[in-house]
Amino acid sequence: MIASVEAGFAWFESFTNLEKQPGGVHREYRLDRMRELLSAFGNPHHATPAIHVAGSKGKGSTCAFIQSVLTAAGFRVGGYYSPHVRSYRERYRIDPAPDDRLVLELMRDIEEHVRARMHGRARSGADGDADGSAGGEKGDGFSGEPTTFELLTLLAFLLFRRVGLDWVVLETGLGGRLDATNVVLPVASVITPIELEHTEYLGTTIAAIAGEKAGIIKPGKPVFISAQRPEAHAVFVEHAVRAGAPLWDFTDSVLDLSWHEGGCAFCIDGVRFAAPLRLIGRHQAANAALAAAVVRRLLPDLPPPVIERGLSDAWIPGRLEQRENGPRFFLDGAHTTDSVRAVADAFAEVSTSPRILLFGVSQGKDPLPMARVLAPLFETVVVTRAGTFKPADPTTTAAAFANLNVPCTRLDDPAEAVDHCRFLAGMSGSVLVTGSFYLVGTVASVLDDGGQPRSAGV
Repeated sequence: MIASVEAGFAWFESFTNLEKQPGGVHREYRLDRMRELLSAFGNPHHATPAIHVAGSKGKGSTCAFIQSVLTAAGFRVGGYYSPHVRSYRERYRIDPAPDDRLVLELMRDIEEHVRARMHGRARSGADGDADGSAGGEKGDGFSGEPTTFELLTLLAFLLFRRVGLDWVVLETGLGGRLDATNVVLPVASVITPIELEHTEYLGTTIAAIAGEKAGIIKPGKPVFISAQRPEAHAVFVEHAVRAGAPLWDFTDSVLDLSWHEGGCAFCIDGVRFAAPLRLIGRHQAANAALAAAVVRRLLPDLPPPVIERGLSDAWIPGRLEQRENGPRFFLDGAHTTDSVRAVADAFAEVSTSPRILLFGVSQGKDPLPMARVLAPLFETVVVTRAGTFKPADPTTTAAAFANLNVPCTRLDDPAEAVDHCRFLAGMSGSVLVTGSFYLVGTVASVLDDGGQPRSAGV
């Protein structure tokens, strides 16, 4: 039996974990296995109105903005996020956080059910929730062993139902159409900008990847799309029309979007919003505007000052997160070319010289396009391993910067790399840490000397 919450996450991770695999390692995606799990527990994903968010970049921040605005409006809201920066706990955001005893109880329920099903014994009862919903199929076994992400997602739905929420905000893990979160019938779907990512799973063109993300669009349910490349935009319009889903288009509806270090401003449907933001960058101003539009359309009577307060309060780890450690460290998990470009632009506005880059990517990512974007901004680059969560290839990464004739040092030990960046930046400089959420998590631990993650997770 699982002895602690951390042991429970470790047991979840003992199953197939696609997040830890390098590019090219495949696992069949299917939703029937997720539905079997949920059915056995009384379909907890139907318990609470959901807002479902997909996209290539900005989806976690957009979820955080939506959750914060709904919280400012007086609702109790749960958020499910991925990936985490330092702990799986960060993926479950509820304020106040539920007691570990409840989380452990639900983990043990999942363990009991999964072990029984894997041994051909169907679970006959429910999870003991107040609704008394009862079990699933008998004697039929799993449609294959569950994945880590499916178990994490099941825990989210069980936890959200048990604590009793008004809303949940769900970030997809990978893609959309076959993502484990795509079992919900949301009140709204939201799609942030699309770029080439996870091509071994989602397709090799923007249109193909957009088609996977468009899988979260549901018949008759409104869909909100951010500014998109033309080929992605066309896919979303086609899917929305086919599903009879009302479409809200960012480029048609948001005017006068601006950002400065103190905050953002924009107009939606003739109403002006202005709010200080804890999340830095013009890309975050766009995410805030998208979130404001979602909540405004779902709750049209909500006063603009409430929306602005929610935008101001929103925070999520690893998005140009600032740490004062001699030089200023800025930690961001950007790991695609467009995301890195947005982060670099924002960093350039708020940083001071000398500017040092601490960079690492996971195996399977091509570092060269990101290096081309980043190299002109920095006096020196330090390449390190992107944590230990996934395999990494610092040799290839360092070569990408060396080929661009940028001064580059390779230090595989992240703690040593952090110390070297401190030396290079001095007391007045700035260090950008980017390329991987797992690198950000490792560096955050080094900077905090083992402190707990600053998040509203369980």
